[in-house]
Amino acid sequence: MKKQNTSNTRYVWADVIRVSAIFLVVLVHNLFFLPQNTVGTLWMWIPYLYAQLGVPLFVMISGALLLGRDESLSLFFRKRTGRILLPWVFWIGVYVIIDGVLHQKHPGSLSLWLQYLYEMFFSRFWFLPMIFGLYLLTPILKILISGAKKYQLIYALILWYVVFAVLPALYKALGIYLSLDSSLLRQVMQYSGLYVLGYLLTMKQYFQKPLDFWVRLLLSSIAATYVSVFLTSYTLAEQHTDPFFFRIFSPTMIPGVIAVFMLLFLFSAKWERSLSEKKKRFLAFLSASALGIYLVHEIVQEGIARYLPGIDLFLHTIEPLLASPLRAL
Repeated sequence: MKKQNTSNTRYVWADVIRVSAIFLVVLVHNLFFLPQNTVGTLWMWIPYLYAQLGVPLFVMISGALLLGRDESLSLFFRKRTGRILLPWVFWIGVYVIIDGVLHQKHPGSLSLWLQYLYEMFFSRFWFLPMIFGLYLLTPILKILISGAKKYQLIYALILWYVVFAVLPALYKALGIYLSLDSSLLRQVMQYSGLYVLGYLLTMKQYFQKPLDFWVRLLLSSIAATYVSVFLTSYTLAEQHTDPFFFRIFSPTMIPGVIAVFMLLFLFSAKWERSLSEKKKRFLAFLSASALGIYLVHEIVQEGIARYLPGIDLFLHTIEPLLASPLRAL
């Protein structure tokens, strides 16, 4: 078992996963700039679905690095407040100004302003309140993990998977319409399983499997997701055209999330031996920039669309599977 200290030790695997995650976050948002006649086609489903792995990867890497860290509560929350809460508040202010200047959004009454600000804080950057909610749970999760046996942790993870993935899918299969709660509390509880898994898979090294096992798991996840999306797109009622299997928390997608995380983790161990110190520093720089990229990438995307339309006109002339990664890059 790897022990984690409280110093600023950098892990190459963590930097690789974080850089991959922020690229996927930007990529999934750039998919909306593709021509509309390609976004909805069958062959674009899987690239779109698996581009959504950015946020789950961020959550898993956070759990991997934080759940084993020995810090006092005051130090832990002081760090998280400085790194997450303050940038979140600052950039919400920036986006409010941009909305007012460019989009002429001026809520009239005080109640409309409060509603607008609430939506900005909890919808514009929904990842930040969700991850901060996981930070609030971290001291409790540390106690539970440290005192639990392996079979107890596996039981808890199975229960999490059943509640948040299997049961909603079963309702879909039975034709029972289920309006999934999108509240902050549900988001935190949904992602808590991945948060814990990130730690158990890397630091405690539970479920150790060879590389080919994770490749097979990913391919199986892709195949199962493709079949599920294909079938439900033809069987769901017209008023429910957003199939459950498009979401990260479906029975077929969660194994794929775990497989991609472990593939990046294992590949990084091999890459690290061949990386020079200069390349490691550059990778660390990109990794440290991830939060900043997340906060400003919408401004850059809209800036390209608004002020550099020639870029999008050119990208629309090439293969969509290549155009979107280029735009994201």
